Amino acid sequence: MFEYLPNTIMKYELLRMNITVEEATYVKLDNGWRREWISTYPFTRIYLITNGQGEIECNGKRIILYPGNIYIIPSGAYFRFFCDDYMEKLYFHIKLLKYDGMDLLSELGECVILANQQKIIDDAVKNYYDKDMLSAVNLKTIIYSIVSLALGNVNRPIEIKKYSPLTKQIIRYIDENLTNELNIERICEHTFVSRSKVQAVFCNEVGIPVGTYIKKRLIEKAEEMLRKTEFSSKEISNILKFCDESYFVRVFKKVYGMTPKKYRKMMG
Repeated sequence: MFEYLPNTIMKYELLRMNITVEEATYVKLDNGWRREWISTYPFTRIYLITNGQGEIECNGKRIILYPGNIYIIPSGAYFRFFCDDYMEKLYFHIKLLKYDGMDLLSELGECVILANQQKIIDDAVKNYYDKDMLSAVNLKTIIYSIVSLALGNVNRPIEIKKYSPLTKQIIRYIDENLTNELNIERICEHTFVSRSKVQAVFCNEVGIPVGTYIKKRLIEKAEEMLRKTEFSSKEISNILKFCDESYFVRVFKKVYGMTPKKYRKMMG
């Protein structure tokens, strides 16, 4: 006789969870690797330091980058970097999105340092330079292992959230209609639920007000379009229905510390 012991919440997360690798590059740096202004990014950075030395500032804390260590800078952290002489690193930009579209790794809060990880670094570099599918799978597995180690450094368990049907409906509607014209009034009309209930349920389950959530998702969509498409700043502004390009530029600069044009050049 068989006895099935389902865990539907865990099963759903396993089916849905996936790390998206936005960038993977080995780089040799000199003193030109420097950003004096503080910026925040919608993806998590993983630095595997192989040679030399650099420095970052994460949420006001200065951290020296040493060979043999792995550094995980979570999405949403205020961040800048420096190199006075020379440094080599393999780095990844990744996203691990929850159902609500928020990055799970933002819950790390601070830069996580995994010290004395030379074997992981060596394996990652070896697989990075190979040119077969097995190496790609191995490298993705290494990234998952690093994320697992980083999450293990969190002092509290990060629980799997279970959202109500209303919150799921709101998130789906925002996903399908994400522009600067979207607001809570349109969501209430779509869901046939009062403004006070929409705001209370959503804020309780997601952790931020509906309006704040829309603004965050919108500017992250604009950032992704800058990195992944050839649309100009003006075209992105029009697609996302900002009132004009200058307003879009101001909003973007307030979040990322630079204009869309400068951001695209830096990320290119």
